[in-house]
Amino acid sequence: MRFSKMATAGVVTTAAAALLSGGMGTADAAPNYYGALAVSFDSAGELYVSSATNFPSQDEADAAALANCDLKPCEVQVRYVNGCVAVAQRGQDYWYGTGATEADAVAKAMAATGPDPNPLMVGLGSSQPSTARVHGTDCSTGS
Repeated sequence: MRFSKMATAGVVTTAAAALLSGGMGTADAAPNYYGALAVSFDSAGELYVSSATNFPSQDEADAAALANCDLKPCEVQVRYVNGCVAVAQRGQDYWYGTGATEADAVAKAMAATGPDPNPLMVGLGSSQPSTARVHGTDCSTGS
Protein backbone atom coordinates (compact mmCIF):
# COMPACT_ATOMS: atom_id res chain seq x y z
CA MET A 1 0.00 0.00 0.00
CA ARG A 2 1.17 3.52 -0.67
CA PHE A 3 1.48 6.26 1.91
CA SER A 4 -0.63 9.30 1.22
CA LYS A 5 1.02 12.71 1.35
CA MET A 6 -2.39 14.28 1.89
CA ALA A 7 -4.09 14.32 5.27
CA THR A 8 -6.66 11.55 5.51
CA ALA A 9 -9.58 11.20 7.83
CA GLY A 10 -9.20 7.45 8.21
CA VAL A 11 -6.40 5.14 9.17
CA VAL A 12 -5.00 2.50 6.87
CA THR A 13 -5.15 -0.79 8.68
CA THR A 14 -3.05 -3.69 7.53
CA ALA A 15 -3.61 -6.28 10.16
CA ALA A 16 -6.31 -7.16 12.60
CA ALA A 17 -6.39 -9.46 15.56
CA ALA A 18 -7.57 -12.90 14.62
CA LEU A 19 -10.98 -13.76 15.95
CA LEU A 20 -10.74 -17.09 17.69
CA SER A 21 -14.04 -18.91 17.71
CA GLY A 22 -14.53 -20.85 20.88
CA GLY A 23 -11.01 -20.13 22.16
CA MET A 24 -11.41 -16.50 23.15
CA GLY A 25 -10.64 -15.75 26.74
CA THR A 26 -8.81 -18.97 27.51
CA ALA A 27 -6.07 -18.74 30.10
CA ASP A 28 -3.45 -20.32 27.85
CA ALA A 29 -4.08 -18.08 24.83
CA ALA A 30 -0.92 -16.35 23.56
CA PRO A 31 -0.99 -12.56 23.96
CA ASN A 32 -1.16 -10.29 20.95
CA TYR A 33 1.57 -7.73 20.34
CA TYR A 34 0.50 -4.55 18.56
CA GLY A 35 2.51 -2.11 16.49
CA ALA A 36 1.88 1.13 14.62
CA LEU A 37 3.63 3.50 12.24
CA ALA A 38 2.87 7.20 12.35
CA VAL A 39 4.04 9.26 9.40
CA SER A 40 4.48 12.88 8.43
CA PHE A 41 5.97 14.68 5.45
CA ASP A 42 8.15 17.77 5.50
CA SER A 43 7.71 20.64 3.03
CA ALA A 44 9.97 18.86 0.50
CA GLY A 45 7.83 15.72 0.67
CA GLU A 46 10.38 13.69 2.66
CA LEU A 47 8.81 10.97 4.80
CA TYR A 48 9.30 10.86 8.58
CA VAL A 49 8.29 7.62 10.28
CA SER A 50 7.73 6.96 13.96
CA SER A 51 7.15 3.43 15.13
CA ALA A 52 5.91 1.62 18.19
CA THR A 53 6.11 -2.14 18.75
CA ASN A 54 5.18 -4.86 21.20
CA PHE A 55 2.35 -3.05 22.94
CA PRO A 56 -0.48 -4.89 24.70
CA SER A 57 -3.18 -2.90 22.85
CA GLN A 58 -3.56 -1.12 19.53
CA ASP A 59 -4.51 2.12 21.29
CA GLU A 60 -1.23 2.07 23.25
CA ALA A 61 0.80 1.36 20.11
CA ASP A 62 -0.94 4.21 18.26
CA ALA A 63 -0.35 6.64 21.13
CA ALA A 64 3.34 5.71 21.39
CA ALA A 65 3.92 6.07 17.64
CA LEU A 66 2.31 9.53 17.70
CA ALA A 67 4.23 10.58 20.82
CA ASN A 68 7.57 9.58 19.21
CA CYS A 69 6.91 11.53 16.02
CA ASP A 70 9.55 14.22 15.47
CA LEU A 71 7.70 16.18 12.78
CA LYS A 72 4.13 17.30 13.47
CA PRO A 73 1.44 16.73 12.44
CA CYS A 74 1.77 12.97 12.44
CA GLU A 75 -0.87 10.45 11.55
CA VAL A 76 -1.05 6.72 12.18
CA GLN A 77 -0.99 5.12 8.73
CA VAL A 78 -0.17 1.49 9.51
CA ARG A 79 -1.37 -0.82 12.26
CA TYR A 80 -0.27 -4.41 12.64
CA VAL A 81 -0.50 -7.33 15.05
CA ASN A 82 2.03 -10.07 15.78
CA GLY A 83 4.24 -9.29 12.83
CA CYS A 84 6.55 -6.90 11.07
CA VAL A 85 6.28 -3.90 8.78
CA ALA A 86 8.71 -2.48 6.23
CA VAL A 87 8.69 0.78 4.27
CA ALA A 88 10.15 0.97 0.76
CA GLN A 89 10.96 4.12 -1.18
CA ARG A 90 11.34 4.76 -4.90
CA GLY A 91 12.02 8.40 -5.65
CA GLN A 92 9.59 10.46 -3.57
CA ASP A 93 7.03 7.65 -3.30
CA TYR A 94 6.68 5.28 -0.35
CA TRP A 95 4.95 1.94 0.14
CA TYR A 96 4.65 -0.44 3.05
CA GLY A 97 4.26 -4.16 3.51
CA THR A 98 3.44 -6.29 6.52
CA GLY A 99 4.27 -9.90 7.19
CA ALA A 100 4.88 -12.56 9.78
CA THR A 101 8.65 -12.04 9.49
CA GLU A 102 10.91 -9.14 8.63
CA ALA A 103 11.87 -10.79 5.32
CA ASP A 104 8.20 -11.21 4.39
CA ALA A 105 7.42 -7.56 5.22
CA VAL A 106 10.41 -6.36 3.17
CA ALA A 107 9.40 -8.53 0.20
CA LYS A 108 5.84 -7.19 0.30
CA ALA A 109 6.98 -3.57 0.57
CA MET A 110 9.34 -4.00 -2.37
CA ALA A 111 6.63 -5.73 -4.42
CA ALA A 112 4.21 -2.90 -3.64
CA THR A 113 6.48 -0.42 -5.42
CA GLY A 114 5.47 -2.10 -8.67
CA PRO A 115 7.52 -2.73 -11.77
CA ASP A 116 10.79 -0.92 -12.20
CA PRO A 117 10.08 2.33 -14.10
CA ASN A 118 13.70 2.38 -15.34
CA PRO A 119 14.57 -1.14 -16.46
CA LEU A 120 18.12 -2.03 -17.37
CA MET A 121 19.28 0.64 -19.79
CA VAL A 122 22.73 -0.49 -20.93
CA GLY A 123 22.56 1.74 -24.01
CA LEU A 124 22.21 4.84 -21.83
CA GLY A 125 25.21 4.07 -19.65
CA SER A 126 23.47 2.24 -16.81
CA SER A 127 24.39 -1.33 -16.04
CA GLN A 128 21.92 -1.65 -13.18
CA PRO A 129 18.14 -1.40 -13.06
CA SER A 130 16.73 1.20 -10.70
CA THR A 131 15.78 -0.23 -7.34
CA ALA A 132 13.51 0.68 -4.52
CA ARG A 133 15.20 1.01 -1.16
CA VAL A 134 13.84 -0.20 2.14
CA HIS A 135 13.66 2.58 4.70
CA GLY A 136 13.46 0.41 7.75
CA THR A 137 11.69 -2.45 9.37
CA ASP A 138 9.91 -2.87 12.62
CA CYS A 139 8.76 -6.13 14.16
CA SER A 140 6.08 -6.66 16.73
CA THR A 141 6.58 -10.29 17.66
CA GLY A 142 6.73 -10.23 21.42
CA SER A 143 10.33 -11.40 21.50
